[in-house]
Amino acid sequence: MPESISKTLRRLALAAGLALPAAASAGYSQIYVLGDSLSDVGNIEAAYAPIVAANGGVPLPILAAPGTPSAYAPNRASNGPIWIDAFAGAFGFTSVASLNGGTNYAFGGARTDNQLYNPVIPDFLGLLQQRDALLAARPALDPDALYVVWGGANNLQDILTGRPRADGTPQSVGQTVADLGLIIDSLAAAGASHFLVPNAPNIGLVPRLRERGQAAVAFGTLLTDALNDGLATLIDSRRQAGLDILDFDTAGFLAEVVANPASYGLSNVTERCYTGDDLNFNGSGSICADPARYLFWDGIHPTATGHALLAQAMLQHIPEPAETGLLLAGLAAAACNSRRIRQKPRQSLC
Repeated sequence: MPESISKTLRRLALAAGLALPAAASAGYSQIYVLGDSLSDVGNIEAAYAPIVAANGGVPLPILAAPGTPSAYAPNRASNGPIWIDAFAGAFGFTSVASLNGGTNYAFGGARTDNQLYNPVIPDFLGLLQQRDALLAARPALDPDALYVVWGGANNLQDILTGRPRADGTPQSVGQTVADLGLIIDSLAAAGASHFLVPNAPNIGLVPRLRERGQAAVAFGTLLTDALNDGLATLIDSRRQAGLDILDFDTAGFLAEVVANPASYGLSNVTERCYTGDDLNFNGSGSICADPARYLFWDGIHPTATGHALLAQAMLQHIPEPAETGLLLAGLAAAACNSRRIRQKPRQSLC
């Protein structure tokens, strides 16, 4: 695709929040988010603020002490805005961390149940604990709001590395799916009617696993497929029970971008732009010359460009209210003229 079209697509994705708010807000009254670092807009920093103050800064770039250079954008596990910034903006909202008074409950590093992984730090919330925090703040949920439930990828990393749960038992794909189902059911019982439940990105395609060799890539892909197959079955069952659930094939989208990088204005979809340590966060490493052409910022998180493309794909997947049809027409036409983002069928493990 010509570079001019690629730039146009990126501008459209980033500008969605400016183009749509007045009309799109008619679709949902608010957007609530449960998730991990792909969606965290500041909770991890807010939770650790007392530790930072007491210890003069902790060795996390996203938690760097004032005046300390960081490779990461403030409150984001990337080099700029993340998908939920553009996505919420398209509906007239600003995604604000729940610990800062907002409706985004996502925490970087979250598993589906963090109490079984890190019970020592009670403020470090997994998706089940995020659900509890949401219901404690709002026991009767708004039926006109959209509830995003997106997690499980960190559980898969724990399975891959053999990290056990706090009770000593191994993590499993089945328990991860069950946790997500429990979250959806709990929110629905409290009044939630509209859900967006993306599946997990293929962790076998991220630089961190590529760097560990083909066996890690294959196992990561196998785990992702198993989780996503289970989640698809879960979503189908909840739809049959009457819930309004939108899914999104994150794994298929990622595979499409990796297979056709030039069509999305990218030149590198396999390596990390920021080479620093994203496990111990010691601040070392360097930054690539052109981050906007990279899909991955570090070993596992997308760049701001990757997030913008993800937001664009999700917005195309949402059935828009009638009032927004004309406003979305330009975005949809541009996407169709390039390479329409496709929902690829999953391959069964059986």
